[in-house]
Amino acid sequence: MKISLKMRFKCVVGVLSFERVKKQKISLKLSAKTSEFIDYGLISGYIYASFKQQKFIYLEDALVFFEKNLVKEFPKITKFKLKISKPQIFKMLAKPYKSTPSLSKKVVY
Repeated sequence: MKISLKMRFKCVVGVLSFERVKKQKISLKLSAKTSEFIDYGLISGYIYASFKQQKFIYLEDALVFFEKNLVKEFPKITKFKLKISKPQIFKMLAKPYKSTPSLSKKVVY
């Protein structure tokens, strides 16, 4: 059987200081082959809970985590492809710098 799963949710993920505090949207696409039926709700619940619990610093960390653990948790999965992105990161990058106090220094001669 083939499974296709698309998810969007907010969680703490990222290396920058504001990313460790403010939740941001994550977009996730999973394509998997299974030996038999698997409940989509269980897979999506596992992925969501893992992001909430792990609070990954890098998206690559999340990919490695799921590479090691998804098949352990769901042994009926025989093959999978996972894509994770932060679709609004560039918008978020602009905001902190606009609202951060200026770091300029007044110099008197």
